[in-house]
Amino acid sequence: MSAIEKSPMAHFVDVVKEVSVLLNTKERTVLKISKLFEEELASRKLAVGYDFVQTFVKDGETEVIDDMLAGKISKGIIKTAHFPGNGLPVYRSYEWTCTLSDLKDEALMIGRSLAPLTAARKAAENEFHDFFNNAPIAMHWLGSDGRVMWANKTEMEHLGYTPEEYIGQPIMKFCPDEEELVMQIFQQLGSGNTIRDVPVRFRTKCGKIRNFRLTAT
Repeated sequence: MSAIEKSPMAHFVDVVKEVSVLLNTKERTVLKISKLFEEELASRKLAVGYDFVQTFVKDGETEVIDDMLAGKISKGIIKTAHFPGNGLPVYRSYEWTCTLSDLKDEALMIGRSLAPLTAARKAAENEFHDFFNNAPIAMHWLGSDGRVMWANKTEMEHLGYTPEEYIGQPIMKFCPDEEELVMQIFQQLGSGNTIRDVPVRFRTKCGKIRNFRLTAT
């Protein structure tokens, strides 16, 4: 039996009929997600094992969830990232309710969307996704840990990867010749700086070098 299966709170993730996620309160890592979480927010590949706050919570709103995990409050409204199939992530407002385990080492988070996905909103989001996915320049969205959370069609076609091969992988895997430079870029971005037109060598699936000029915030 796995550690998750032994968790007394893991069972509730399966039975709660709402978006739910089980977290380790110390590391803030995702231990388990519900089926509805997968349908509304992100797949297991992008969620389980990773920091929930860094992956899903909009910058500037981390204090709310940190207070919940510390037991200071039990409910809060947080803009939460939604990662559609191959679309650019968007933020939606969710009201999250937090229940801590007896040892306070795990937290069951149950979320409720505050903005129903109307036909008009869905059409607007689809237009937004299509615009960026089919943009003529390569684009990607990285998690704070350097994982590729999204990349557009142009970038993957240039490098020869499918979404299954590219999404969820560390970006370093695709530019192994630039490890020092990429680390410097991460440090700059982590300090709140913007980088512009920095040349970075990527490697395609067949091993060829592709030269990109990177702009990021």
